[in-house]
Amino acid sequence: MLNIIAIADDDSLVGHIEPNAELDILISLGDLYDVSLQKAIDLYDPEHVMAISGNHCIDAEFPIPTIDLHLQTRERFRLTFGGFAGSWQYKKVGHHMYTQNEALQLLQNFPTVDIFIVHLLEFMREI
Repeated sequence: MLNIIAIADDDSLVGHIEPNAELDILISLGDLYDVSLQKAIDLYDPEHVMAISGNHCIDAEFPIPTIDLHLQTRERFRLTFGGFAGSWQYKKVGHHMYTQNEALQLLQNFPTVDIFIVHLLEFMREI
């Protein structure tokens, strides 16, 4: 059995789930402070960490050993993971925001994956 924990948006909830088995994958779906992601890595000690940025994230690299899945794929446990960071462009200034046309262009040749992680599902509805 594959053990996965996904975290997003609410930093105060990191650590409220007690792992009852070894954690295979920790997935961050964005809008977390880097210290919260690092806290989850330290607490859960996952074998693999994958993440995408949310629209409220700063433009910075994730803490080691996190794999940034934005427009990337990785295979783990015979599953292919892929991701897309950010949200629709709802304001002129900010990081990780795209128009629908930009998102369509960026994902036009994205390969098929088993698990696709994205920050805002509504944004991906038309893709």
